[in-house]
Amino acid sequence: MNDSANYVSLFQKNVGELRKYLLDPWPLSEERLQARRNYEEMLKNLKRRALAAQCDPDMIEPDFTALLNRFVNQNLDAETFLRQRDKVQAYERGRADMQAAIQMGAVPASFQASAHHSPAIPSQPDTTAAWHDPMAREARITPSVSEPEVPIDILEEPFANPPAPEADPLTFSQALQEYVEEDVTSGGNADARSAIQLVVQFLIDIMDDPVVARFDKRKVLELDQMLPDIPNRRNVPKEHAQTLAERYLYAKKHGWSRLDRLTETRLRNGYHNALSKFFDWLIERGHYPHPKPVFSHVSENNLTSLPRDSFDDSEIAKIFSQPLFTGCQSDKRIWQPGKYFIQSHLYWAYILLLLTGLRPGELGQLELNDIAERDGIHYLYLRGFDPSKGRVAKKDVKRFKTPSSQRLVPLHPLILDLGLLARVDELKQLGCPYLFPEWEPYPKPNGEMRWGQPITKSWQYLKKKTGIARKEVTLYSTRHWFADLIDNTKIKDVTRKRLMGHSP
Repeated sequence: MNDSANYVSLFQKNVGELRKYLLDPWPLSEERLQARRNYEEMLKNLKRRALAAQCDPDMIEPDFTALLNRFVNQNLDAETFLRQRDKVQAYERGRADMQAAIQMGAVPASFQASAHHSPAIPSQPDTTAAWHDPMAREARITPSVSEPEVPIDILEEPFANPPAPEADPLTFSQALQEYVEEDVTSGGNADARSAIQLVVQFLIDIMDDPVVARFDKRKVLELDQMLPDIPNRRNVPKEHAQTLAERYLYAKKHGWSRLDRLTETRLRNGYHNALSKFFDWLIERGHYPHPKPVFSHVSENNLTSLPRDSFDDSEIAKIFSQPLFTGCQSDKRIWQPGKYFIQSHLYWAYILLLLTGLRPGELGQLELNDIAERDGIHYLYLRGFDPSKGRVAKKDVKRFKTPSSQRLVPLHPLILDLGLLARVDELKQLGCPYLFPEWEPYPKPNGEMRWGQPITKSWQYLKKKTGIARKEVTLYSTRHWFADLIDNTKIKDVTRKRLMGHSP
């Protein structure tokens, strides 16, 4: 939805999607509610973008606002239901545990030492079960003449939140280490793992590494309230910006006069989702005995995310008016005017990004064998490995953003006219298997390899040189521009998704 400014098409498609969501059966699962919440935010952002562009959604689709309001109300009702369900489940668990303890004749530890030395006392009727039964409790709040009065505070939900069992004293730091080792062994995604490590380490640092089983609803709420008050790195001194906890404490001590909070998207899609996945794992492994916590708090002071926009035609003209494309001074001074025309790796990078819609990381991994011809058309075969050569080790498989990112992308005839295949032939003669041998992969702190750093650095310089000042324009705008090209054709939506590597 951020890939296009074709609001007519966007609102027509999303009205159809809204109608599908509104048919969801009751009750919703937590996962489905989270998906709906994410979609709700996207719709609101779309509406804001459209209104800013003087485009009224209700003029395009008169039912849009009514459907959106109904969708939002459904989400609110579902969220309220899930909160109430968690309370009921906690109560019922406590009730069942207490009944089992009574039946087994369990004696609390504090009474066990004196149990053998207690003086005999007259037997009393067993009223504990009556206290625990809601109907019986109502009757006992007004005591009868023959019964001693029981203090009200004893009757107030004595078993709704039973103390966490002491059988598993695992701390969050120990749990995190266990999770990381297990995820690495199973070949989990390093970026997702890094996000979980980042926010769980914040919990460990700021809450003094609590025991997992004792992390109750009160502590969940405390953590949820803290997350929106983490500042981004800007203007935080380097010595105070190494961890989220250090940034949080710096803002708490020095105030917010020169600091900015994180974006809402970063909170929801980053920290909230990472914590949700981690607690899923804790529950699955039997480490967390409470209902799954929900992290959702966002402050009014958290920043809005800038939508990534497409280039306009004048900005494309500025890019291709630069010396790299019209004549430069030398292979070292490609941005200075001169008499040489050098089709360097950066030259081809900008051409391919704009005319294929590839992500910069996908471009950096291209091998010569990824370019092949079928029925007179040359394609980029984006895939984890070449199946014609047989199986490969898992560590040698290329990583893509999503499974649907593996796809075929036809090469625009202009790319061939400009001589890309000549570069391919020359590299083959040199025995080099990569299309961009100049691009060294950049190892991230979590060990994941990141490709495309040369073009990312180049864009920072080129943006200043061309005077492109719009904040919402980034290197990723090459992909949005390609999407706009597709939207201006009669290509079917399913084909568009395949070309862009989006999930169908």
